[in-house]
Amino acid sequence: MSTLAGHHDKKGGCDMGKRFREIAVLLVVCLVAVGGCARGRRGGLRGLAERAPGETITEEELEALGINPELSARGMVFADTSKLQDVYFDFDRSDIKPDTRRILAENAEWLRKHRAVKVQIEGHCDERGTVEYNLALGQRRAASVRKYLVALGINPGKVFTISYGEEQPVDPRHSESAWAENRRAHFKIKAR
Repeated sequence: MSTLAGHHDKKGGCDMGKRFREIAVLLVVCLVAVGGCARGRRGGLRGLAERAPGETITEEELEALGINPELSARGMVFADTSKLQDVYFDFDRSDIKPDTRRILAENAEWLRKHRAVKVQIEGHCDERGTVEYNLALGQRRAASVRKYLVALGINPGKVFTISYGEEQPVDPRHSESAWAENRRAHFKIKAR
């Protein structure tokens, strides 16, 4: 369990992994509060947004929203790379398409050659659907890509996931071609 208060170790330092997760959750909660998600007091992300400061947010609640704290990057900073290709998804889907398998095999080959690299898979969606739904769908997309890479022999301890839902579109237009570009898993890396 975690609260939104600061965490300090015995030496007085801040536990950055927990703090990063709390900040990320707080950011998502604030975005949802501003966006006006239509859930009730305790339902979904809006329920989290309506809580008093310092009130506990459990890992079970995060998981129910499609946010897996065990696969999150926990405070690491990742950077864009041209070495790994994005993969794209059909509308409202998170399954790996046949043409995506070739791209993921190439990404896995690069990761095998660069074993010190950690990778973060970002799940993204188009603007259709609620904020809450798209966060969960983005997490399912990132998780399915992670699962596929692990099946190809990539060390699961070096592959992290995060969902941005509809919040970071590549193409902000409101068209089918823009939506197709936004339904993606994007890769970032971190060297040791």
